[in-house]
Amino acid sequence: MRVWLSLFAFAAWETEQQVRFARVDREQLTTDAPMAPPGATDHRKHPVLAQSDGQMLLAWVVAKGWGKRGELRWQVFSSDGRPLKRPGRVRKIPSWSFAAVFAHRAGGFTILY
Repeated sequence: MRVWLSLFAFAAWETEQQVRFARVDREQLTTDAPMAPPGATDHRKHPVLAQSDGQMLLAWVVAKGWGKRGELRWQVFSSDGRPLKRPGRVRKIPSWSFAAVFAHRAGGFTILY
């Protein structure tokens, strides 16, 4: 079993209709400059983040309105915050739905909604 400990963690949050994430220094309790996925903000909400083999997956919901179906979107980033691959999307998810993500030991991610 491989155990990997780091002084750094990542946090994700939403503010002003945008989702952001940043690396957090666990000892100093400071963050790097916040990063956001590329593209228009279009009411991004409910960010979730997972890490695997030096990559991060950030998933979020684009809210369409109270009780209405939204979109699930995601982007894979390198460990230094560069977008990798093309962003993903599921155009219509059930009302009130949001994402849960987890990383696989062998690399890769799974998104549930």
